[in-house]
Amino acid sequence: RGGADLVLAFVKPSAFRLPPAAETPMVMVGAGTGVAPFRALVQHLQQRREALPSEALLYFGCQHRARDFLYADEFAQAVGGAALERG
Repeated sequence: RGGADLVLAFVKPSAFRLPPAAETPMVMVGAGTGVAPFRALVQHLQQRREALPSEALLYFGCQHRARDFLYADEFAQAVGGAALERG
């Protein structure tokens, strides 16, 4: 072993796709996966300086906002930029 650890992993292709028409509203629910896929989408849009197509809603929850909402600052910054609007 020599102090090295072996980690076996696989990457599963994502089934997440944006609607083909920009005017198609989107409802995203972060149950189970949490906000990780949507956080990645927002980061991607910020990098490309694009906004979400049309109207998009993201529903997710946390038990204790101060302790569990880990990406609050990141989402607040995205709301202030072009990627997100606060509803």
